[in-house]
Amino acid sequence: MFQHTEYLWFLFAVPLLAGLKLWMDARGQRVVREFTAPRLRESLIVGVSPWRSWLAMALYLLALVGFIVALAQPQWGEERLAVPERGRNIFIAIDTSRSMLARDVVPDRLTRAKLAVQDLVEQLPGERIGLLAVAGRSYLQAPLTTDHSAILESLQSFDHTIIEWGGSDLNDLMEVTLRAIKKLPSSNYALVIFSDGGDPDARLTEKIQQITKNKIVVVAVGVGTEAGAIIPDPEQPGDYVRDAQGNVVKTKLETGVLQQLASGTGGRFVKLGTQPLNKEVIQPILDRLKEQDSASRQKTKPIERFAWPLGAGIVLLMIAWLIRPSPPQRRTGFGLPIGASLLLLATVHPAATAAESPGQLAAYSKDSSDVSPAEAKAAFDHK
Repeated sequence: MFQHTEYLWFLFAVPLLAGLKLWMDARGQRVVREFTAPRLRESLIVGVSPWRSWLAMALYLLALVGFIVALAQPQWGEERLAVPERGRNIFIAIDTSRSMLARDVVPDRLTRAKLAVQDLVEQLPGERIGLLAVAGRSYLQAPLTTDHSAILESLQSFDHTIIEWGGSDLNDLMEVTLRAIKKLPSSNYALVIFSDGGDPDARLTEKIQQITKNKIVVVAVGVGTEAGAIIPDPEQPGDYVRDAQGNVVKTKLETGVLQQLASGTGGRFVKLGTQPLNKEVIQPILDRLKEQDSASRQKTKPIERFAWPLGAGIVLLMIAWLIRPSPPQRRTGFGLPIGASLLLLATVHPAATAAESPGQLAAYSKDSSDVSPAEAKAAFDHK
């Protein structure tokens, strides 16, 4: 497989270049036929080897193929890497009770809380994040990890049916959080709770003391409004949740318990508005947390194989440079004047083309002064 398959489109340039080479060779041969006499062609055009020319061209094209394939980054096989996890410990809890279906915030409390959690996770790269669901009971849905894609995947499954027991028991949330950190190395933690509140609980004061002793700081995020709203009944579309007497239930944001948790642990209480929950809101809490190392996480990584076609392309390019269509000829300082003189003589007197040796040509050059203009013109016309 290739990481950048779009670069493979450049391979179509290879046959185009080969076709251009054919066209240029044919055009060059036509020019030679038009401007040189057949009997002089072998004498004037020397040292050009068609097969060497095409061999060099083929090597250039193969080198180009190697470079294009290397640019596309071929990958074959996988290697396992141990990626050490290091970051601050942040638990995020979301209230999934039916009251979170109220629509006093758009589109509803639960969806708004999930979107806020997603925004927050994206702003915390490298941090160790755990995910909890809260209702009548609480459950740890994802343990602390730096794999944020797994956290966001678990977040998508959160709805009002994820926990069977109704209500918002924040006391049980504290208990589950304490159990989650029991087997972890000694450190400090932040617990960010997204909830519309809960009923007062006498046991909560004791739980606040326990979580404070275990260095857990609570950031309570209130979801909803004090005016409140009625709760759509998910089992009866078009109807609303009713109490035992048949009256429509109206829920509103209960901030008392949330503020108690935040202030009792030295944390902070904020309301979730229409804007995303920025990292700056909890930054003072994060600054109090220390980073923690944990066991390395195994990660698979494809093995890059671009070096093979790249190396082959470089080797082919070097060979093509050594193979020249016209191998260099030995030349002397008088080579150019003598060659020009012989070419001139060949166009003036036909006897020069019949010369069998340089000596005969030299002898002819001595006698050329005796040639009359008429004989020279006749020789030129006979060419």
